[in-house]
Amino acid sequence: MKICIIGAGTSAIITALQLLKRNYNFDITIYHDSSTPHLHVGESTTQHVPNLVYDVLGISIHNLFDLGISSYKRGVRFFDWGKGSDFIHNINANEFAIHFDTIKFNEFIHNILKENNLVKYVDEKIISYPENYDFIIDCSGWVDNEEDYDDPFFETVNSAITFKKSLETQNPFCTLHKATEDGWMFGLPFIRENEIRCGYLYNSKFSNPSLDGKKISWKPKLSKKLIQNDRLAYNGNKLFFLEPLQALSLFYYIASANLICDFIEGKKSLISVNMDYSTEMWTYQLSLAFHYHYGSVHDSPFWKDIKIRANEIMKGQWMSGERIERNIIHDRMTGDQQSKIGIFTWKDIQQINGGMNIT
Repeated sequence: MKICIIGAGTSAIITALQLLKRNYNFDITIYHDSSTPHLHVGESTTQHVPNLVYDVLGISIHNLFDLGISSYKRGVRFFDWGKGSDFIHNINANEFAIHFDTIKFNEFIHNILKENNLVKYVDEKIISYPENYDFIIDCSGWVDNEEDYDDPFFETVNSAITFKKSLETQNPFCTLHKATEDGWMFGLPFIRENEIRCGYLYNSKFSNPSLDGKKISWKPKLSKKLIQNDRLAYNGNKLFFLEPLQALSLFYYIASANLICDFIEGKKSLISVNMDYSTEMWTYQLSLAFHYHYGSVHDSPFWKDIKIRANEIMKGQWMSGERIERNIIHDRMTGDQQSKIGIFTWKDIQQINGGMNIT
Protein backbone atom coordinates (compact mmCIF):
# COMPACT_ATOMS: atom_id res chain seq x y z
CA MET A 1 0.00 0.00 0.00
CA LYS A 2 1.31 3.44 -0.98
CA ILE A 3 0.93 5.93 1.86
CA CYS A 4 1.65 9.64 1.78
CA ILE A 5 2.42 11.63 4.93
CA ILE A 6 2.28 15.39 4.61
CA GLY A 7 4.58 17.28 6.96
CA ALA A 8 7.93 16.52 8.57
CA GLY A 9 7.36 17.48 12.20
CA THR A 10 7.29 15.25 15.26
CA SER A 11 3.77 13.96 14.56
CA ALA A 12 4.82 12.94 11.02
CA ILE A 13 7.76 11.01 12.47
CA ILE A 14 5.53 9.31 15.03
CA THR A 15 3.02 8.42 12.32
CA ALA A 16 5.70 6.97 10.04
CA LEU A 17 7.24 4.94 12.87
CA GLN A 18 3.87 3.55 13.94
CA LEU A 19 3.05 2.58 10.33
CA LEU A 20 6.41 0.78 10.05
CA LYS A 21 5.89 -0.94 13.38
CA ARG A 22 2.58 -2.30 12.18
CA ASN A 23 3.59 -3.24 8.64
CA TYR A 24 7.00 -2.96 6.96
CA ASN A 25 5.31 -3.54 3.59
CA PHE A 26 3.82 -0.04 3.67
CA ASP A 27 5.40 2.13 0.96
CA ILE A 28 5.68 5.47 2.78
CA THR A 29 6.51 8.85 1.29
CA ILE A 30 6.84 12.04 3.32
CA TYR A 31 6.13 15.32 1.56
CA HIS A 32 7.68 18.35 3.22
CA ASP A 33 8.47 21.94 2.34
CA SER A 34 12.05 22.70 3.41
CA SER A 35 11.40 26.44 3.06
CA THR A 36 8.85 26.32 5.88
CA PRO A 37 10.56 27.36 9.15
CA HIS A 38 10.44 24.87 12.00
CA LEU A 39 9.45 25.92 15.49
CA HIS A 40 12.62 25.59 17.59
CA VAL A 41 11.25 24.28 20.87
CA GLY A 42 11.96 21.62 23.43
CA GLU A 43 9.60 18.70 23.77
CA SER A 44 8.83 16.19 26.47
CA THR A 45 7.42 12.70 26.06
CA THR A 46 5.89 9.79 27.88
CA GLN A 47 7.75 6.48 27.67
CA HIS A 48 5.77 5.49 24.58
CA VAL A 49 7.81 7.67 22.19
CA PRO A 50 11.32 6.33 22.96
CA ASN A 51 9.84 2.83 23.11
CA LEU A 52 8.44 3.32 19.59
CA VAL A 53 11.82 4.55 18.34
CA TYR A 54 13.51 1.48 19.84
CA ASP A 55 10.90 -0.99 18.53
CA VAL A 56 11.21 0.28 14.94
CA LEU A 57 14.80 1.53 14.63
CA GLY A 58 16.60 -0.33 17.41
CA ILE A 59 17.85 2.96 18.86
CA SER A 60 17.60 2.95 22.63
CA ILE A 61 16.96 5.83 24.98
CA HIS A 62 20.61 5.46 26.06
CA ASN A 63 21.81 5.75 22.44
CA LEU A 64 19.81 8.97 22.09
CA PHE A 65 21.41 10.34 25.26
CA ASP A 66 24.95 9.34 24.28
CA LEU A 67 24.51 10.98 20.86
CA GLY A 68 23.33 14.21 22.45
CA ILE A 69 19.90 13.89 20.83
CA SER A 70 17.89 13.80 24.06
CA SER A 71 18.12 13.91 27.83
CA TYR A 72 16.66 11.44 30.31
CA LYS A 73 13.27 12.02 31.86
CA ARG A 74 12.45 9.98 34.95
CA GLY A 75 9.16 11.72 35.63
CA VAL A 76 7.35 14.97 36.33
CA ARG A 77 8.08 17.12 39.36
CA PHE A 78 4.92 18.88 40.54
CA PHE A 79 5.37 22.01 42.61
CA ASP A 80 2.55 24.00 44.30
CA TRP A 81 -0.20 21.77 42.83
CA GLY A 82 -2.84 20.35 45.15
CA LYS A 83 -1.99 21.11 48.76
CA GLY A 84 1.45 22.35 47.76
CA SER A 85 3.71 19.36 48.24
CA ASP A 86 6.77 19.12 46.01
CA PHE A 87 6.54 15.57 44.62
CA ILE A 88 7.63 13.54 41.60
CA HIS A 89 5.34 11.41 39.48
CA ASN A 90 7.70 8.71 38.21
CA ILE A 91 6.78 7.50 34.74
CA ASN A 92 4.67 4.35 35.06
CA ALA A 93 6.46 3.86 38.39
CA ASN A 94 9.61 2.38 36.80
CA GLU A 95 10.28 3.68 33.28
CA PHE A 96 12.11 6.52 31.54
CA ALA A 97 11.10 8.94 28.81
CA ILE A 98 13.01 11.79 27.15
CA HIS A 99 13.29 15.54 26.67
CA PHE A 100 14.53 16.59 23.25
CA ASP A 101 15.25 19.55 21.05
CA THR A 102 12.65 19.33 18.29
CA ILE A 103 14.88 20.22 15.35
CA LYS A 104 17.80 18.03 16.47
CA PHE A 105 15.60 14.99 17.22
CA ASN A 106 13.51 15.31 14.06
CA GLU A 107 16.53 15.69 11.76
CA PHE A 108 18.18 12.67 13.38
CA ILE A 109 15.16 10.37 12.97
CA HIS A 110 14.43 11.56 9.42
CA ASN A 111 18.04 10.82 8.43
CA ILE A 112 17.79 7.29 9.84
CA LEU A 113 14.52 6.65 8.00
CA LYS A 114 15.97 8.00 4.75
CA GLU A 115 19.37 6.27 4.94
CA ASN A 116 17.74 2.90 5.63
CA ASN A 117 15.23 3.34 2.78
CA LEU A 118 12.33 3.00 5.18
CA VAL A 119 10.68 6.21 3.98
CA LYS A 120 10.96 8.22 0.76
CA TYR A 121 11.13 12.03 0.93
CA VAL A 122 9.81 14.64 -1.48
CA ASP A 123 10.69 18.29 -0.86
CA GLU A 124 7.57 19.90 -2.25
CA LYS A 125 4.86 22.16 -0.93
CA ILE A 126 1.50 20.43 -1.19
CA ILE A 127 -1.25 22.59 -2.67
CA SER A 128 -3.76 19.78 -3.13
CA TYR A 129 -3.65 16.16 -2.00
CA PRO A 130 -1.82 13.92 -4.54
CA GLU A 131 -3.87 11.30 -6.36
CA ASN A 132 -1.29 8.54 -6.77
CA TYR A 133 -1.48 7.21 -3.19
CA ASP A 134 -3.79 4.70 -1.58
CA PHE A 135 -3.96 6.71 1.63
CA ILE A 136 -2.89 10.16 2.84
CA ILE A 137 -2.16 11.24 6.42
CA ASP A 138 -2.04 15.01 6.86
CA CYS A 139 0.38 16.02 9.61
CA SER A 140 0.95 19.52 8.21
CA GLY A 141 0.11 21.31 11.44
CA TRP A 142 -2.30 23.85 12.75
CA VAL A 143 -5.15 25.23 10.61
CA ASP A 144 -7.53 28.11 11.32
CA ASN A 145 -10.58 26.46 9.76
CA GLU A 146 -13.01 25.82 12.63
CA GLU A 147 -15.73 24.08 10.63
CA ASP A 148 -14.21 20.61 11.00
CA TYR A 149 -13.29 21.04 14.68
CA ASP A 150 -15.00 20.92 18.05
CA ASP A 151 -14.19 22.83 21.20
CA PRO A 152 -12.98 20.65 24.08
CA PHE A 153 -15.44 20.02 26.90
CA PHE A 154 -12.66 20.90 29.35
CA GLU A 155 -10.68 23.97 28.34
CA THR A 156 -7.57 24.77 30.36
CA VAL A 157 -4.78 27.08 29.13
CA ASN A 158 -4.58 28.74 25.72
CA SER A 159 -1.37 30.80 25.78
CA ALA A 160 2.28 30.49 26.71
CA ILE A 161 5.39 32.60 27.08
CA THR A 162 8.52 30.58 26.33
CA PHE A 163 11.98 31.37 27.72
CA LYS A 164 15.15 29.74 29.03
CA LYS A 165 16.88 29.82 32.40
CA SER A 166 19.79 28.18 34.19
CA LEU A 167 19.61 24.51 35.09
CA GLU A 168 20.93 24.98 38.62
CA THR A 169 17.54 25.05 40.37
CA GLN A 170 15.99 22.13 38.48
CA ASN A 171 16.08 18.36 39.01
CA PRO A 172 18.05 17.41 35.87
CA PHE A 173 15.99 14.29 35.14
CA CYS A 174 12.45 15.57 35.65
CA THR A 175 10.08 17.82 33.79
CA LEU A 176 8.94 20.67 36.03
CA HIS A 177 5.21 21.37 36.38
CA LYS A 178 4.99 24.40 38.68
CA ALA A 179 1.59 25.89 39.47
CA THR A 180 1.48 29.66 39.13
CA GLU A 181 -1.16 32.26 39.84
CA ASP A 182 -2.02 32.40 36.14
CA GLY A 183 -1.87 28.67 35.40
CA TRP A 184 1.32 26.63 35.45
CA MET A 185 4.86 26.60 34.10
CA PHE A 186 6.74 23.72 32.53
CA GLY A 187 10.51 23.33 32.59
CA LEU A 188 12.44 20.91 30.38
CA PRO A 189 16.01 20.29 31.59
CA PHE A 190 18.85 19.97 29.08
CA ILE A 191 22.00 18.96 30.95
CA ARG A 192 24.59 19.51 28.20
CA GLU A 193 23.30 23.02 27.51
CA ASN A 194 22.98 23.72 31.27
CA GLU A 195 19.56 25.21 30.70
CA ILE A 196 15.86 24.69 31.30
CA ARG A 197 13.46 25.48 28.46
CA CYS A 198 10.32 26.89 30.03
CA GLY A 199 6.79 27.75 29.10
CA TYR A 200 4.64 29.98 31.30
CA LEU A 201 1.10 28.77 30.54
CA TYR A 202 -2.08 30.74 31.16
CA ASN A 203 -5.61 31.37 29.92
CA SER A 204 -6.04 34.78 28.30
CA LYS A 205 -9.61 34.97 29.60
CA PHE A 206 -8.22 35.50 33.10
CA SER A 207 -4.84 37.18 32.73
CA ASN A 208 -2.25 38.63 30.40
CA PRO A 209 1.10 38.29 32.21
CA SER A 210 4.00 40.43 31.09
CA LEU A 211 7.13 38.27 31.01
CA ASP A 212 10.15 38.36 28.76
CA GLY A 213 9.99 35.67 26.11
CA LYS A 214 8.17 34.55 23.00
CA LYS A 215 4.38 34.59 23.28
CA ILE A 216 2.36 31.75 21.73
CA SER A 217 -1.44 31.55 21.70
CA TRP A 218 -3.78 28.84 20.45
CA LYS A 219 -7.42 27.87 20.44
CA PRO A 220 -7.80 24.39 21.95
CA LYS A 221 -9.55 22.19 19.42
CA LEU A 222 -10.35 18.64 18.39
CA SER A 223 -11.02 17.43 14.87
CA LYS A 224 -14.51 15.99 14.59
CA LYS A 225 -13.04 12.96 12.82
CA LEU A 226 -9.73 11.12 12.71
CA ILE A 227 -10.49 9.42 9.38
CA GLN A 228 -11.82 12.19 7.14
CA ASN A 229 -12.77 9.90 4.27
CA ASP A 230 -11.66 6.58 2.76
CA ARG A 231 -8.32 8.10 1.61
CA LEU A 232 -7.53 10.76 4.21
CA ALA A 233 -6.75 11.02 7.92
CA TYR A 234 -5.29 13.74 10.15
CA ASN A 235 -2.67 13.52 12.88
CA GLY A 236 -0.61 15.91 14.99
CA ASN A 237 -1.76 19.48 15.52
CA LYS A 238 -3.86 19.10 12.37
CA LEU A 239 -5.92 16.61 14.38
CA PHE A 240 -5.98 18.19 17.85
CA PHE A 241 -4.15 20.30 20.36
CA LEU A 242 -5.16 20.97 23.96
CA GLU A 243 -2.13 21.68 26.18
CA PRO A 244 1.24 20.17 27.23
CA LEU A 245 0.38 18.78 30.70
CA GLN A 246 2.24 15.48 31.30
CA ALA A 247 3.34 15.43 27.61
CA LEU A 248 0.15 13.61 26.63
CA SER A 249 -0.13 14.95 23.08
CA LEU A 250 2.65 12.79 21.63
CA PHE A 251 1.13 9.67 23.21
CA TYR A 252 -2.20 10.41 21.56
CA TYR A 253 -0.44 10.96 18.22
CA ILE A 254 0.81 7.37 18.57
CA ALA A 255 -2.67 6.16 19.53
CA SER A 256 -4.18 7.98 16.56
CA ALA A 257 -1.59 6.52 14.16
CA ASN A 258 -2.42 3.07 15.50
CA LEU A 259 -6.12 3.64 14.81
CA ILE A 260 -5.27 4.79 11.29
CA CYS A 261 -3.44 1.48 10.80
CA ASP A 262 -6.54 -0.39 11.98
CA PHE A 263 -8.54 1.36 9.27
CA ILE A 264 -6.17 1.01 6.32
CA GLU A 265 -5.51 -2.64 7.18
CA GLY A 266 -9.27 -3.27 7.16
CA LYS A 267 -9.42 -4.31 10.82
CA LYS A 268 -11.92 -1.58 11.77
CA SER A 269 -14.50 0.45 9.88
CA LEU A 270 -14.34 4.21 9.39
CA ILE A 271 -17.17 4.70 11.88
CA SER A 272 -15.58 2.40 14.46
CA VAL A 273 -12.18 4.09 14.25
CA ASN A 274 -13.68 7.56 14.57
CA MET A 275 -15.66 6.41 17.61
CA ASP A 276 -12.45 5.06 19.15
CA TYR A 277 -10.75 8.38 18.43
CA SER A 278 -13.58 10.25 20.18
CA THR A 279 -13.14 7.97 23.19
CA GLU A 280 -9.39 8.67 23.25
CA MET A 281 -10.03 12.42 23.22
CA TRP A 282 -12.56 12.01 26.04
CA THR A 283 -10.03 10.13 28.19
CA TYR A 284 -7.38 12.74 27.35
CA GLN A 285 -9.57 15.53 28.70
CA LEU A 286 -10.56 13.42 31.70
CA SER A 287 -6.84 13.00 32.48
CA LEU A 288 -6.44 16.79 32.44
CA ALA A 289 -9.46 17.26 34.69
CA PHE A 290 -8.02 14.69 37.10
CA HIS A 291 -4.91 16.80 37.60
CA TYR A 292 -6.68 20.14 37.78
CA HIS A 293 -9.42 19.05 40.18
CA TYR A 294 -6.87 19.08 43.01
CA GLY A 295 -6.36 22.83 42.46
CA SER A 296 -3.20 24.54 43.63
CA VAL A 297 -1.88 26.79 46.40
CA HIS A 298 -3.06 29.80 44.42
CA ASP A 299 -6.49 31.30 45.11
CA SER A 300 -6.60 33.15 41.79
CA PRO A 301 -9.46 33.52 39.27
CA PHE A 302 -7.91 30.91 36.97
CA TRP A 303 -7.59 28.26 39.69
CA LYS A 304 -10.99 28.98 41.23
CA ASP A 305 -12.68 28.51 37.87
CA ILE A 306 -10.78 25.47 36.68
CA LYS A 307 -11.02 23.60 39.97
CA ILE A 308 -14.80 23.97 40.01
CA ARG A 309 -15.15 22.76 36.42
CA ALA A 310 -12.69 19.89 36.91
CA ASN A 311 -14.44 18.72 40.07
CA GLU A 312 -17.78 18.66 38.26
CA ILE A 313 -16.27 16.41 35.60
CA MET A 314 -14.62 14.08 38.10
CA LYS A 315 -17.76 13.75 40.21
CA GLY A 316 -19.75 13.04 37.06
CA GLN A 317 -17.40 10.15 36.30
CA TRP A 318 -17.52 8.85 39.90
CA MET A 319 -13.81 9.50 40.22
CA SER A 320 -13.36 11.97 43.03
CA GLY A 321 -12.28 12.00 46.66
CA GLU A 322 -12.50 8.70 48.51
CA ARG A 323 -13.73 6.89 45.39
CA ILE A 324 -10.30 7.26 43.78
CA GLU A 325 -8.56 6.01 46.92
CA ARG A 326 -10.89 2.99 47.18
CA ASN A 327 -10.31 2.15 43.50
CA ILE A 328 -6.54 2.37 43.98
CA ILE A 329 -6.71 -0.08 46.91
CA HIS A 330 -8.95 -2.42 44.89
CA ASP A 331 -6.61 -2.34 41.87
CA ARG A 332 -3.52 -2.87 44.00
CA MET A 333 -5.08 -6.00 45.53
CA THR A 334 -6.69 -7.47 42.41
CA GLY A 335 -4.67 -6.18 39.46
CA ASP A 336 -7.77 -4.55 37.97
CA GLN A 337 -7.77 -1.04 36.51
CA GLN A 338 -10.86 0.58 38.02
CA SER A 339 -8.83 3.66 38.90
CA LYS A 340 -7.17 3.91 35.45
CA ILE A 341 -7.63 7.31 33.78
CA GLY A 342 -6.50 7.54 30.18
CA ILE A 343 -2.91 6.27 30.01
CA PHE A 344 -2.46 6.51 33.78
CA THR A 345 -2.55 3.13 35.56
CA TRP A 346 -3.45 2.71 39.22
CA LYS A 347 0.25 3.08 40.08
CA ASP A 348 0.31 6.49 38.38
CA ILE A 349 -2.99 7.50 40.00
CA GLN A 350 -1.64 6.45 43.40
CA GLN A 351 1.46 8.63 43.00
CA ILE A 352 -0.41 11.67 41.74
CA ASN A 353 -3.28 11.40 44.21
CA GLY A 354 -0.90 10.94 47.12
CA GLY A 355 1.38 13.75 46.05
CA MET A 356 -1.45 16.22 45.49
CA ASN A 357 -2.92 15.52 48.91
CA ILE A 358 0.26 15.70 51.02
CA THR A 359 0.63 18.91 53.03
